[in-house]
Amino acid sequence: MLSVPLPPRAASAAWLLDAGVPEPDDWLALAAGAPLLALALSSSGERVLLDALLDEVRGGGGVDPLASAAALERVIRTEKRPAPLKRLLGWAQKWLFDLHLATEALPPRYFLRQAAVLQGLAKGTDSRRILAFSRKALQYKAQCEQPLNNRLFLEDFFLGYARIFRST
Repeated sequence: MLSVPLPPRAASAAWLLDAGVPEPDDWLALAAGAPLLALALSSSGERVLLDALLDEVRGGGGVDPLASAAALERVIRTEKRPAPLKRLLGWAQKWLFDLHLATEALPPRYFLRQAAVLQGLAKGTDSRRILAFSRKALQYKAQCEQPLNNRLFLEDFFLGYARIFRST
């Protein structure tokens, strides 16, 4: 196996901009600095799935698990590309990682434009609860290939997500 380093961020952003990618820095962050992946993500319609997830997780502890599950199920149902639930959970894991970074007063790695939201949400939770739920999110991702009911699956996810903001 040959290891190839990532190109410099500025060069990658310029290349993406030349390729017609809007918000190249955001896509680079979401793709962990990989410009070809950023290009693929930006042109695949992934923004719809991402925005739907962000609309829900920004609510933190005030999220309505039933409404959030219903909203995301509608997006998943209209999704034409394969494994939308798995991709959604992958983005959710990245969100949880950035939320954990925010609890440690560190900048986000993936959701750069959401830094202020993440910092605000981090004040209502702690690393221990986020890491515990992140482990559960790994299980969700492993199980999402064959959920019997997407809505129930997403409701369970959002119930757990809301719980990380409760002090019990």
